[in-house]
Amino acid sequence: MKKRPSSPASPPPADRHPAAPPVAAGRRLALRLTAGLCLASLGAGLVAHGPAHFGFDGFFGFHALLGFLACAALVLASGLAGVLLGRGEDVYDR
Repeated sequence: MKKRPSSPASPPPADRHPAAPPVAAGRRLALRLTAGLCLASLGAGLVAHGPAHFGFDGFFGFHALLGFLACAALVLASGLAGVLLGRGEDVYDR
């Protein structure tokens, strides 16, 4: 078998930091599918909008906003729980 001459490494794409690892094709596909599903969900909300059960839940994107705020609240609550329940750095030195 003949050895191919080694070619110099190709430069990273301009949209990536040189030290960043390359994104696997499966991960890129998953991100594109997730973004497509989010856009499809927003588009479906424009076409078929259900009745508002309360006065404030009738505007476009309410459920997306509610989900985002709930996620942000969980992140903040977990940070607070980490502060309140966390132990010092010297816990194993004692």
